[in-house]
Amino acid sequence: MIESVLTKRRAKFVGEIGLFADNAMAGDDLQPVSDGTEVLARWGSPRNLQLNKFMWALAAKVADNVDGLQDRDDALEFLCVKARFIKTVLNPQTGKLEIRRKSTRRLSNEEFHRLIDRLVFIVCNEIIPSLDETALRAELEAMVGPK
Repeated sequence: MIESVLTKRRAKFVGEIGLFADNAMAGDDLQPVSDGTEVLARWGSPRNLQLNKFMWALAAKVADNVDGLQDRDDALEFLCVKARFIKTVLNPQTGKLEIRRKSTRRLSNEEFHRLIDRLVFIVCNEIIPSLDETALRAELEAMVGPK
């Protein structure tokens, strides 16, 4: 999500962008805020299913081209560790800390885009350096559609 401080007020100039309610529910939410008051707002766009498909297609591509990776699950785990998109958890059976990839479930659309851009960068610069980023994106988009 993106956070910003906004001011609720009427537009002063033609074409000016402000904080305006487009429906009755949003209007009710803004009703307690008086004109000229700064408010803290969060916004983002809904999670994109195409991004999820793109990420798994990237993982499959890495699994096919890197020795030692069994499948796309292994490849995604490997990519997330390289991207430092990880968490440490305590294994109750061994009592040792383990590194696992974080879930992408709670990421906003913008955060998910940034993660995928980072994964593509890592693939093209560290894992398969001979791979062109533009060509890789075009190939993956041909497989799953544009993100």
